[in-house]
Amino acid sequence: QNEDTVVNGCSLAGLRCDANFQCLCRPCVKAFDVDVFRKSESSDRTAPCKKMDICATKEQLSLVSFFFVDNLKRDNVRFDVRFVERDKTDYADITYIGDFTYEFTIEPRERGISILEILADGEQISQSPLRVETASRNCQEEYNDGWRIADLEGNCICVTGSLYIGGSCVRYSAFLPSILVPLLVIFMIAGFFFIEYKRKKHDSIWRVNQSDLEFDDPPAVIGRGTLGLVLLAGYRGTTVAVKRVIPPKLINNTENKNSELGSGDMDELDDG
Repeated sequence: QNEDTVVNGCSLAGLRCDANFQCLCRPCVKAFDVDVFRKSESSDRTAPCKKMDICATKEQLSLVSFFFVDNLKRDNVRFDVRFVERDKTDYADITYIGDFTYEFTIEPRERGISILEILADGEQISQSPLRVETASRNCQEEYNDGWRIADLEGNCICVTGSLYIGGSCVRYSAFLPSILVPLLVIFMIAGFFFIEYKRKKHDSIWRVNQSDLEFDDPPAVIGRGTLGLVLLAGYRGTTVAVKRVIPPKLINNTENKNSELGSGDMDELDDG
């Protein structure tokens, strides 16, 4: 600490110092070669990180910044910051901000405890290493999705038993019915049309189009009955007999005429 802070420490702290006494409310203490601080909005440097302390706790993929002060005020020293996560080691970019003070930023990814090492000319400083605790990323709040969790490296993934669809995670229990029910309806409709197609194809063997029949002009009658006439026709080069049904209305009219004229007259009418 500087001289002004030491001499005026009591007044700065709001403590009384009697006359003829010199009170040291903020005495000087032995400093380490380098003091490391977690960077925050506060400029208070009275609580540097101690060796093997958890100097910061952050969520995965969240940036965390530090600064350190070279108390030896060296001009030609080279500092390195090494961040170790399990089997991966990264080096942070260091920026000199003046007054023998340096700052750097890291981005923890893996959950758990990571190691932060600060080296001066290749040797670890007396306060190194430090520890950084990385908590799980809050994917549910970040994506407003209750079925997302963070994996070991901070990537937001769907929980077991769910599927990523359309930008969100959907549980199989909700997804399968929404797919299976429409598929079942589609299969039922397709099955109905298939059955209809097979039936029509089967019926086409026994159904004859009228346009395929060729009659003489006038048609030759080879037989008659109560409900109609039997006509001679040609069908695709083959001579066939075709029964032409008389509509019920014409049958009733014929019966009425038969009752009025008699059977003999009716035979003559038919022959004509």
